[in-house]
Amino acid sequence: DFTPVVREDALAARQRIVVSPKWIVLAYAAIAFALLLRLAIGIAGGSRLRRTSQLVTDGAVLSALARHTQSLGMRITPAIAYCARVAVPTVVGVVRPMILLPLSAATGMTPEQVEYLVLHELAHIRRYDHIVNLMQRVIEALLFYHPVVWLISRQIRIEREHCCDDLVVHLGGDAHHYAESLLAAATLAQGFSAHSAVPTLSATGKASHLRQRIARILGEPAPAVRLRHTGWVFAMLCAFAGIVAIAQLDSSKGPEPSKELV
Repeated sequence: DFTPVVREDALAARQRIVVSPKWIVLAYAAIAFALLLRLAIGIAGGSRLRRTSQLVTDGAVLSALARHTQSLGMRITPAIAYCARVAVPTVVGVVRPMILLPLSAATGMTPEQVEYLVLHELAHIRRYDHIVNLMQRVIEALLFYHPVVWLISRQIRIEREHCCDDLVVHLGGDAHHYAESLLAAATLAQGFSAHSAVPTLSATGKASHLRQRIARILGEPAPAVRLRHTGWVFAMLCAFAGIVAIAQLDSSKGPEPSKELV
């Protein structure tokens, strides 16, 4: 009779490479918790920015704020303040959103340029982007292991800015003057270290995205969405890690060794 026999050395080798599912769960929980903790710290940082800011008293800015709040159909006018710790106009807060302007905007930009940036931030609040952004960050923390989540999230941020740009122009803003306002804000922000975990909505964003937005505002064809080299590497690493994890889980459920028949 032919009896199937599992070699002991093969079983031992398989057991050495198998990762217990509980360690995978623990690793996931640790990373998700760290990302959520970072988000919570960022929200607390936004509250500190509110407390350290100075309310705007410029009549021209306040008048533009009230006028555009009404044109957007908003029932509540958000607070607006100057803050030395932000580089570009930004929205902070979830329940009571607040617009923060950099101090450089008071002296380095014209009233018209400041008005355009205030209108952009009001468009974010009108669209409830501050709430959507928070939900988006939570989803990123819980599904951090999936590269598609990060790709979709990145595209959502880009389209969010496009929507607010469209609102600014739709409400009567001159496209060229608005583009100049964005460039002026980005120029003033150069050299300002503003990288933080605070979940904010800024008017300019990254330099590469700003160039695309300005081209789009001025009517130039939008470039095709493509994944950068770092994105491909990250996606491949995540896919490889997922395949390895699945293979190890499957191997842990392999056939039990058969007993030899005497």
